[in-house]
Amino acid sequence: LEEAQARIRRRLEKREDSFLGMVERDIFGCAHSPYRKLLELAGCEMGDVRRLVAGEGIEGTLTSLHDAGVYVTFDEFKGKKEAVRGSQRLSFRAGDFDNPNLVPEAELETGGSRGDGSVVRVSLPLVEDMAVNMAASQDAQGIANHTHAVWTLSSGGLCMLRLAKLGTPPVAWFYPMKPLPRRLKAAYWSVTVLSRPLGTRLPLPRLLHMQEPERMARWLGDHGRRGRPVAGICYATSAVRVCTVAAAMGISLDHVCVVTLGEPYTEAKDAAVRAAGARATVRYGLSESGLISDSCGNPDCPDDMHLFTGCFALIQRPREVGPGGVTVQAFAFTSLLASAPKIFLNFDTGDYGVLKRRRCGCALESLGLVDHISHIRS
Repeated sequence: LEEAQARIRRRLEKREDSFLGMVERDIFGCAHSPYRKLLELAGCEMGDVRRLVAGEGIEGTLTSLHDAGVYVTFDEFKGKKEAVRGSQRLSFRAGDFDNPNLVPEAELETGGSRGDGSVVRVSLPLVEDMAVNMAASQDAQGIANHTHAVWTLSSGGLCMLRLAKLGTPPVAWFYPMKPLPRRLKAAYWSVTVLSRPLGTRLPLPRLLHMQEPERMARWLGDHGRRGRPVAGICYATSAVRVCTVAAAMGISLDHVCVVTLGEPYTEAKDAAVRAAGARATVRYGLSESGLISDSCGNPDCPDDMHLFTGCFALIQRPREVGPGGVTVQAFAFTSLLASAPKIFLNFDTGDYGVLKRRRCGCALESLGLVDHISHIRS
């Protein structure tokens, strides 16, 4: 924990260096970078970026660049739509945004919740960087010593590795639909077998279908009777199903913290979780980036999270959505880590929400993480 906290503080201290290094190394140093083309259209060179950062800071620089047309929307990022900037029309492919200086060691298949699924190539240094964030956030949330169980498919393997890096490998990994793709099955069996001579026992994947929440409710209840607090990592809807079934079956989940992923976590979902005696924390991230934010230790709403500002920069820009022309404050993320699978520079993820700075008094604030995001919708 102490090492993780120290690394988070160092990231914040070196934040501007990390941003400038990313732009010089991964954008201007890569001839086919989409962002390099956008910066050239805006008449912006590396020296201009340095001067902007010196005068306006990272977020001010990103705002100026966004207003000059240096951004990428979700459909442009996926190659589904041309990027139109003035009279110029540019076409990108999803692979164009791969980190050009990354040596990938694994492939993650995205879930396709925003469209067609795709493959993201990741490295083990990303697993370690995300484990640093998890160590600090689990301490702030009081779940560092919980028994962990994973109930997801696409991100289950990497989540398992992050927990193993922290010395707390999960006791179970359930996948929520069948069949488990043959390629994934072979990969996870290999990792499990190879880990054992090193003294780490990783669980083999077992089927627990998402349409059988009563089985998960019983599994969690059994752990409670043994006096073992559990952190169950799953999608928000799955958490609600399990807690609703548990309440109906008379199973107390007062020893359970559900760690929700992948979907908005609303007041109504939180009420359903609490009705079973459980509580929840919320994680927000993308397959293309890793963990972006995690729950505050003293939240002021169900999905109040600390933004990991040593890993990402975030600005908001107004954007019209829907047939009625509703304006929302869209998120535009920029990646700062050298281990980032994809390079983000004002990447509009298709999500929006509330970004604010507040003093919450939790352990994450004491590390310098004072920016919060909440009420995230797509």
